[in-house]
Amino acid sequence: MQNHDLWLSLVEKAFLKAHGGYDFPGSLSTQDLYALTQWLPENINLDQWEGNKKEKLWRLLKSGMETGDFLATVATPPMSRDEAERLGLVELHAYAVLEILEAEGQRLLMLKNPWSRKRWRGKFSPEDEQSWTPGLKYLLHFDSLTSMNKDQGLFWIDFDSLCSVFDVACLNWNPSLFRYQDIRHLGWSSEAWRVEGESDNFFVGMNPQLSLSVYPDPQGTSDSECIFWIVITRHVRFFRRTDLVVWMSLLAYEDDPTEADYRWGKREASEPPLPAAYHRVMLAGRKRLQSSAVFTNTPNVTETLRFKMPPKNSSGVGGMKTFTLVPSVYLSKRPDGDGQRKTSSGGNERRGQIKGGDAQLRCAKQLSIEDMGLSVRVCATTPFTLQPVDKTLRYTNSREGFWNSKSAGGACDSPRFGDNPQWLVTFSPPFSDAPAKDFVARLRVILFSDSSLKVAVHVARPNRGSPRLGGLGGEPDGEEEPSKIRGLFQHSTIVNCRHVAGGAVSTEVSLVGEPSVVLIPCTIQSGQTAKFSLHIESDCSFSATFLF
Repeated sequence: MQNHDLWLSLVEKAFLKAHGGYDFPGSLSTQDLYALTQWLPENINLDQWEGNKKEKLWRLLKSGMETGDFLATVATPPMSRDEAERLGLVELHAYAVLEILEAEGQRLLMLKNPWSRKRWRGKFSPEDEQSWTPGLKYLLHFDSLTSMNKDQGLFWIDFDSLCSVFDVACLNWNPSLFRYQDIRHLGWSSEAWRVEGESDNFFVGMNPQLSLSVYPDPQGTSDSECIFWIVITRHVRFFRRTDLVVWMSLLAYEDDPTEADYRWGKREASEPPLPAAYHRVMLAGRKRLQSSAVFTNTPNVTETLRFKMPPKNSSGVGGMKTFTLVPSVYLSKRPDGDGQRKTSSGGNERRGQIKGGDAQLRCAKQLSIEDMGLSVRVCATTPFTLQPVDKTLRYTNSREGFWNSKSAGGACDSPRFGDNPQWLVTFSPPFSDAPAKDFVARLRVILFSDSSLKVAVHVARPNRGSPRLGGLGGEPDGEEEPSKIRGLFQHSTIVNCRHVAGGAVSTEVSLVGEPSVVLIPCTIQSGQTAKFSLHIESDCSFSATFLF
């Protein structure tokens, strides 16, 4: 070994040992470089950059190389053996980018095959006698580096050819470009994987979540763009070959800065954010989603958020934004027998991606796995705070139940709706002498059930039936005994929940002047049979009583 660089082999062996040995499924070069350097990964699909976007990409690559602010590789797509031989390239292979420059009107990049052999045979290759001029050969030291007589895997290639024969540019950016940084380490209990089924609005209420509050940069201008670079890393505990693939994504939701909240009423953008517990996302969906929602089976997920801060209010106070970050994971069967997924995402045996889109924002059948650890790293150009979102509100209670041929009354338009199981939730106000109209509480209800059923949980005002008997003589005491709800009507409905499949549905509401409510879990059709679990949370103490 030259220069006695034994440490290189030791680092290689240690890295592969941590990832399960030499028989690991391959990776992206951005993932490997992030693990070794912590420089921020970015994968750019070259086939999506045409016209003005292509010009922008060239300026990005050139400036990054000139300032030394990135490490760059490029990767080839799948190709036939004949095509690979004609081009002088290796399919599904990563090449290091060593130089990027313009000379005599040509945009050129120097690449290196890490094998130190087998090089490009197209334009500006050693075999190309037409493109090279004496001036270019002199400027680029062509004869000494890439001559026909010595194949070191080094070659020059023009930018247009690179974009046509390579498909991914893998960049790792210097994190010191971002003034503000923070990292959070999260545990992910296997309880979060209990939900099964497939749904466009899948349940993420048990997922670890972070509240991201963004503040105006005192050194920035009002029209400055805020850039946030977020990297989620799945901790490697051990490697075990199975027929399952773990897919991961980051769902970033912007919180509504002017939502009507029961404590603050109509809030201005400059006011303090709501408590973190109130920002928990229960069902994934497209509403207010700011991230690309790309699911990938690589150890890291990268998302960038770009936005401008809201304008200052009438008092001259700068606005702020809040986001809820939700890591999302599901399992799928491996696509082929050897457990590899060959795609055009870069690396030797690349791991694929499920591109974002309405059809892809789905949760495949989830299976129980061991607990998982995650690290969420945020780098930004403007000040922010990052804090975990409480999984539950202060007070919690759970109730088990079931639907059968008699107790499954169906949806609210069913004549048997009143047969559904119902619970009366009665709150204990902190000040017993306060008028009922002044009572406020936050209520969150989560219904877990069979993933094949469409279920809902409605919230209604209680009925008041016959006078309640009290005292030793059994005389009416003036109070009325609550009775079961027989139908949802406009005057009595607080939340008319939409029926959702996938194993879970949630309802969350701010209650004002409602010291008691009735919870009604139901299936969409009457007579359906299943067990269910009702999880109730509130910031006010309460009791839950079954209604007969």
